[in-house]
Amino acid sequence: MSGPTFGLTLDVSVDLLPTDGGGRIQPIASGYRPLCVIAAPDGDERIIGLCELRLDDPIAPGKSGGGRLRFDVAVSDDVRALLRVGSRFDLAEGAKRIGSAEVRGIDP
Repeated sequence: MSGPTFGLTLDVSVDLLPTDGGGRIQPIASGYRPLCVIAAPDGDERIIGLCELRLDDPIAPGKSGGGRLRFDVAVSDDVRALLRVGSRFDLAEGAKRIGSAEVRGIDP
């Protein structure tokens, strides 16, 4: 079975919740695959997986860092329709919100 085919890449700033604020216990590293919880124009939330976070450096709970969030081609058009530079969205593991990200740039 082959891996994902990435179609859209976002330059993002990531902020993780502290452990005592409901966040993770361990840091995240490059290759992390979160769920993205994105507010849609109709007021609903869209939960989108099929992505991979490539980080400049590991990010510990309660800390911030930068990286690139790559989305599989199967969801790239949906993400492109929902997010713009400056958009913020939550990062989750299942139903647990572990942080947020802000879009700093979008690669075609």
